[in-house]
Amino acid sequence: VVNAEVADETGRIRIAMWDELADAAVEELEVGQVLRVGGRPKDGYNGVEVNVDETEPAPEEEIDVQVLDSYRVEDLSLGLSDVNLKGKLLDTDSIRTFDRDDGSEGRVANLTLGDPTGRIRVTLWDEKADLAEELSSGISVEVVDGYVRERDGSLELHVGNRGAVEPIEEAIEYVPETDDIGSLEIGQTVDIAGGIIEVDEKRTFDRDDGSTGQVRNVRLKDETGEIRVALWGDKADKDVDLADRVVFTDVEIQDGWRDDLEASAGWRSTVSVLEDADADVDVSADAAS
Repeated sequence: VVNAEVADETGRIRIAMWDELADAAVEELEVGQVLRVGGRPKDGYNGVEVNVDETEPAPEEEIDVQVLDSYRVEDLSLGLSDVNLKGKLLDTDSIRTFDRDDGSEGRVANLTLGDPTGRIRVTLWDEKADLAEELSSGISVEVVDGYVRERDGSLELHVGNRGAVEPIEEAIEYVPETDDIGSLEIGQTVDIAGGIIEVDEKRTFDRDDGSTGQVRNVRLKDETGEIRVALWGDKADKDVDLADRVVFTDVEIQDGWRDDLEASAGWRSTVSVLEDADADVDVSADAAS
């Protein structure tokens, strides 16, 4: 069998060619070639794919699609596979386990990557989940052979047993576009940055289902105002201290204590402590002001 990815102006899909068709594909197909394909859709390893019954060159057809060896975040679209993408590692989550339908145990963890065009959540499956504990925030990495899925309306880049996430020496730049704290309103999901002016101790609590949760509050200040940020779950373990310059992404603005606004950093949020070199993000780190 030979697998290939084909695309037109409406999207992309993986095709599988068997036996004689596979032999012909190895000898005759080239990247960028336009094909006419007949086949049957089915559920494949990374979603819907087409089992090919027949295929032939169609040089007279003009298909307007990009052929990329390496993607940027802004290039990603639902259904892409064999994706190579370089980015700065912004955040990592802990490994979680779950029960599959066949009774076996699965493992999953998440990373968040950024590049000059945006950021993307990366989902690591099974043995690849260990990478979330082996890699450190702030380094540059390359995702190899990832595939794009959608969750809660947002694209994610998934890495399974064929894929990899590898550290690279190339420095990938990521500069978040943050909102002013003074302009925030209840109900928004925003990115904010500033200096930490107050840090509370981590607290634990009992959930309704009997499990134990944890939360830690910090107070963030920029030139326009300040706000309490609640770090939930794994985010409460992040190493955030007084006077750190921090970027929080995908935080939800809620009605907090004493009718004060509060930013809630949950499972989709990232917490990135900025190094001195990250000077493009204008934040206030003066804890005494």
